[in-house]
Amino acid sequence: MAAGKIALSLALVSVTLTAVSGCGNEPRRSGAGGPMVAPPSQGQTLEPIPQGPNQDPQEVPTNIPEPAPQPLEPPAPGEITVRAVAHSVTSNPLAPFDGRNVKSISIYTNLTWYPIKGAATYRISRAAEGSDRFVVRATVNGSVPFFRDGGTILGNLHVATEYRYLIEALDTSGTVIARGNDSTRPLYPLDIPTLKEPANGAVLGSAQPVIRWSYVDQDNKPKPGPDGFYAEVFSGTTLLPMWRGFRLGILADSIQYGNQVDFYPGTAPAIWAGTLKPGNRYTWTVTAYKTDTGNAMTAKAFATSNAPGWSFSIGTLPN
Repeated sequence: MAAGKIALSLALVSVTLTAVSGCGNEPRRSGAGGPMVAPPSQGQTLEPIPQGPNQDPQEVPTNIPEPAPQPLEPPAPGEITVRAVAHSVTSNPLAPFDGRNVKSISIYTNLTWYPIKGAATYRISRAAEGSDRFVVRATVNGSVPFFRDGGTILGNLHVATEYRYLIEALDTSGTVIARGNDSTRPLYPLDIPTLKEPANGAVLGSAQPVIRWSYVDQDNKPKPGPDGFYAEVFSGTTLLPMWRGFRLGILADSIQYGNQVDFYPGTAPAIWAGTLKPGNRYTWTVTAYKTDTGNAMTAKAFATSNAPGWSFSIGTLPN
């Protein structure tokens, strides 16, 4: 436990930040000779620097950037501003424990809406494509303007099916005082990227390793699907986020630790890179990423697939 605390403290001290201003505001190239890539959402508030991995029980603990903040517009009287966003999440959570190659797929919709004054409860109803019949999914307290629909083994939503949602605000007498609606169509789940290098358990002679992966079919041809890939490195014991980089395009298959090559449109990611130290062990993974619009701010559906983490250690570094 003491060693873990020391490692965590060292990692925190070694983290270096680059704000999206000054030198961090320069355009970056999308790979060698590629087009210039604009920095992330200039003028937007950056996401906070992650202090630990994401703990969403439906997802593998990674730190993929959220869309740049978009507050819901205040609605007209009697109406509710609703946002429905679908997620198709693929992972293999058992692989680190017993090596089983079993995919876990979770398909759900996150619903958020503008809070209505005087609402005691909200009633959430859903109609699937091909039907005008809305079925009540849940009733939540008036202080809770959000709901997750689906995402369980028996309750996953269907891909490529449009779901229409109706949110109704009810007062203490049960009278509907406002209503609003939105719709979304979940994307097909993505396959899991194949990790290549550093090899699992490798001892490296460089503190800036090149992260490599593949996303190809049995004929070694790129599979369609992702818009790009996020590579992440965590401390080996505490899983403190050390670095995250993004590569755009289905042909992307590598990125060097510490680099920031591309940014996904519609995100305002924090930029950081911790120093990898000799004798320390680290965990790394790659996540395939896709939206239905190519821009995280306008997207109504996301798909992510996360590879089971591999580990490496930093050995003696050359002088």
